[in-house]
Amino acid sequence: MKYRAGFVSNSSSSSFIIATKPKETLTAYLKAEIDIADYVRDSISSIEELEKYIVEEHSWGNNEKSCKEILDGDTYAKEEYDKIKDNISKGLVVHLGSASSDGEVAEQMLCEAGIQSLEFKGEVIIIEGEIGY
Repeated sequence: MKYRAGFVSNSSSSSFIIATKPKETLTAYLKAEIDIADYVRDSISSIEELEKYIVEEHSWGNNEKSCKEILDGDTYAKEEYDKIKDNISKGLVVHLGSASSDGEVAEQMLCEAGIQSLEFKGEVIIIEGEIGY
Protein backbone atom coordinates (compact mmCIF):
# COMPACT_ATOMS: atom_id res chain seq x y z
CA MET A 1 0.00 0.00 0.00
CA LYS A 2 1.32 3.45 -0.93
CA TYR A 3 1.08 6.30 1.55
CA ARG A 4 1.31 9.94 0.55
CA ALA A 5 3.37 12.42 2.45
CA GLY A 6 2.99 16.09 1.62
CA PHE A 7 1.69 17.62 -1.57
CA VAL A 8 1.06 15.29 -4.51
CA SER A 9 0.08 16.72 -7.87
CA ASN A 10 -1.47 15.05 -10.88
CA SER A 11 -2.08 11.82 -9.01
CA SER A 12 -4.25 9.23 -10.73
CA SER A 13 -4.63 6.83 -7.83
CA SER A 14 -6.30 6.87 -4.47
CA SER A 15 -5.51 4.68 -1.49
CA PHE A 16 -7.84 3.59 1.27
CA ILE A 17 -7.94 1.49 4.40
CA ILE A 18 -11.27 0.10 5.60
CA ALA A 19 -12.48 -2.37 8.21
CA THR A 20 -15.57 -4.56 8.26
CA LYS A 21 -17.20 -7.23 10.34
CA PRO A 22 -16.25 -10.74 9.25
CA LYS A 23 -18.07 -11.84 6.07
CA GLU A 24 -19.39 -8.30 5.48
CA THR A 25 -19.95 -7.40 1.86
CA LEU A 26 -17.73 -4.71 0.36
CA THR A 27 -20.38 -3.52 -2.08
CA ALA A 28 -20.79 0.25 -2.15
CA TYR A 29 -22.75 2.84 -4.10
CA LEU A 30 -20.70 5.20 -6.25
CA LYS A 31 -22.04 8.64 -7.17
CA ALA A 32 -20.55 10.30 -10.22
CA GLU A 33 -21.40 13.28 -12.39
CA ILE A 34 -22.35 12.25 -15.91
CA ASP A 35 -23.65 14.17 -18.91
CA ILE A 36 -26.95 12.63 -19.97
CA ALA A 37 -26.50 14.33 -23.36
CA ASP A 38 -24.04 11.52 -24.12
CA TYR A 39 -27.00 9.09 -24.12
CA VAL A 40 -29.55 11.24 -25.99
CA ARG A 41 -30.37 10.07 -29.52
CA ASP A 42 -33.10 12.62 -30.40
CA SER A 43 -34.13 16.05 -29.13
CA ILE A 44 -37.58 17.32 -30.09
CA SER A 45 -38.78 20.90 -29.71
CA SER A 46 -41.47 21.28 -32.38
CA ILE A 47 -44.52 19.44 -33.76
CA GLU A 48 -42.70 19.01 -37.09
CA GLU A 49 -39.76 17.30 -35.37
CA LEU A 50 -42.20 15.16 -33.36
CA GLU A 51 -44.07 14.01 -36.46
CA LYS A 52 -40.79 13.19 -38.22
CA TYR A 53 -39.63 11.22 -35.16
CA ILE A 54 -42.90 9.23 -35.02
CA VAL A 55 -42.62 8.29 -38.71
CA GLU A 56 -38.94 7.31 -38.37
CA GLU A 57 -39.36 5.31 -35.15
CA HIS A 58 -42.79 3.73 -35.60
CA SER A 59 -43.21 3.07 -39.34
CA TRP A 60 -41.38 -0.28 -39.20
CA GLY A 61 -39.59 0.46 -42.47
CA ASN A 62 -42.72 1.74 -44.23
CA ASN A 63 -41.84 5.45 -44.34
CA GLU A 64 -44.70 6.04 -46.78
CA LYS A 65 -47.12 6.08 -43.84
CA SER A 66 -48.02 9.49 -42.48
CA CYS A 67 -47.72 10.37 -38.83
CA LYS A 68 -51.53 10.37 -38.56
CA GLU A 69 -51.78 6.88 -40.08
CA ILE A 70 -49.23 5.58 -37.60
CA LEU A 71 -50.96 7.22 -34.63
CA ASP A 72 -54.34 5.83 -35.71
CA GLY A 73 -52.98 2.28 -35.76
CA ASP A 74 -50.39 2.19 -32.96
CA THR A 75 -51.51 2.79 -29.37
CA TYR A 76 -47.94 3.01 -28.01
CA ALA A 77 -46.92 5.54 -30.67
CA LYS A 78 -50.03 7.62 -29.86
CA GLU A 79 -49.25 7.60 -26.12
CA GLU A 80 -45.64 8.60 -26.80
CA TYR A 81 -46.77 11.33 -29.22
CA ASP A 82 -49.20 12.77 -26.66
CA LYS A 83 -46.59 12.83 -23.86
CA ILE A 84 -44.02 14.56 -26.06
CA LYS A 85 -46.55 16.99 -27.56
CA ASP A 86 -47.76 17.98 -24.08
CA ASN A 87 -44.23 18.93 -23.03
CA ILE A 88 -43.18 20.74 -26.21
CA SER A 89 -46.43 22.74 -26.06
CA LYS A 90 -45.14 24.05 -22.71
CA GLY A 91 -41.97 25.30 -24.43
CA LEU A 92 -39.83 22.39 -23.24
CA VAL A 93 -37.36 20.35 -25.28
CA VAL A 94 -37.91 16.59 -25.02
CA HIS A 95 -34.82 14.39 -25.14
CA LEU A 96 -35.07 10.69 -25.95
CA GLY A 97 -32.23 8.38 -25.10
CA SER A 98 -31.14 5.08 -23.69
CA ALA A 99 -28.34 3.42 -21.78
CA SER A 100 -26.96 -0.06 -22.36
CA SER A 101 -25.42 -2.64 -20.07
CA ASP A 102 -22.80 -3.11 -22.82
CA GLY A 103 -21.49 0.47 -22.48
CA GLU A 104 -18.81 1.95 -20.24
CA VAL A 105 -19.22 1.88 -16.45
CA ALA A 106 -21.32 5.07 -16.18
CA GLU A 107 -23.68 3.85 -18.90
CA GLN A 108 -23.99 0.44 -17.22
CA MET A 109 -24.83 2.15 -13.93
CA LEU A 110 -27.45 4.33 -15.63
CA CYS A 111 -28.94 1.26 -17.29
CA GLU A 112 -29.15 -0.67 -14.04
CA ALA A 113 -30.38 2.17 -11.80
CA GLY A 114 -32.59 4.01 -14.30
CA ILE A 115 -33.00 7.71 -14.99
CA GLN A 116 -35.19 8.10 -11.88
CA SER A 117 -32.19 7.42 -9.66
CA LEU A 118 -30.34 10.55 -10.82
CA GLU A 119 -30.16 13.89 -9.06
CA PHE A 120 -30.14 16.56 -11.77
CA LYS A 121 -28.47 19.95 -11.30
CA GLY A 122 -31.23 21.79 -13.18
CA GLU A 123 -34.98 21.34 -13.50
CA VAL A 124 -35.61 18.09 -15.38
CA ILE A 125 -38.98 16.41 -15.78
CA ILE A 126 -38.78 12.64 -16.17
CA ILE A 127 -41.57 11.74 -18.58
CA GLU A 128 -40.80 8.04 -18.75
CA GLY A 129 -37.98 5.77 -17.72
CA GLU A 130 -37.29 2.14 -17.15
CA ILE A 131 -34.40 0.15 -15.81
CA GLY A 132 -32.54 -2.38 -17.90
CA TYR A 133 -32.66 -5.45 -15.73
